Amino acid sequence: MRFVSRILFVLTIAIGPSSRGQDVITFKTGKDVDCKILMFNNGAFTVKLDSGETKQAPVANISSIVFGDSASATLGQDTMPNEGAILGDGKSVSVVIGANAPNVTALNTDIKLTVKKYDNKVSLENEYARAIRKKGLKAVAVNILVENRSANEIEIDWSSFKIKDQDDNVFDASIYATGPREWLSRTLIKPGDKVAAWIAFEASPGIVMEKAMVRFDDVSKSIFSDWYPVSGGN
Repeated sequence: MRFVSRILFVLTIAIGPSSRGQDVITFKTGKDVDCKILMFNNGAFTVKLDSGETKQAPVANISSIVFGDSASATLGQDTMPNEGAILGDGKSVSVVIGANAPNVTALNTDIKLTVKKYDNKVSLENEYARAIRKKGLKAVAVNILVENRSANEIEIDWSSFKIKDQDDNVFDASIYATGPREWLSRTLIKPGDKVAAWIAFEASPGIVMEKAMVRFDDVSKSIFSDWYPVSGGN
């Protein structure tokens, strides 16, 4: 699995203590959520709500964050934001990896996804079906057309995508949820080209595919597409 460690933080971040001593995430919808930020990984913050529930807060949905008094103790001084992490122009998001790393574009609007079909009842061999159920998840698959509108090649494979359910929970692609379909091996998409493939995920049992969204997500190169609706399929 690919992941980015020691990411300082993403987006236009307001650094300062919360009046309630908690971290406050402001989503692009205008909603403020009091929480405790536990970690950042794979393009999303893991947060703990007042109810004790743990949720994923995708970077693409967030406009700003105000850190509470306990942020440095929770995250560690070397993972707190610095001036180099306070970036964002509305179309792209900048990520800082390590204290002195250069900025890289995270949100790439030149990658377009179109969902052609979806399958919310993937047929699995018993071994894989039991393993996924044991984790409290279910196998779903989405046939995604990836269009490269950029000037550079894009590399994709079966692990290059994420799905978000109607409750904003984000799930990784899974080779074990593929079922009888062939999984996508490493493929290069040239500028102007398109590639369609079935991508499988281990998602929440209650996922409503008509309200779900998918995105291209290559954490190793810090390249992300926007979220696209699954509702266009079927």
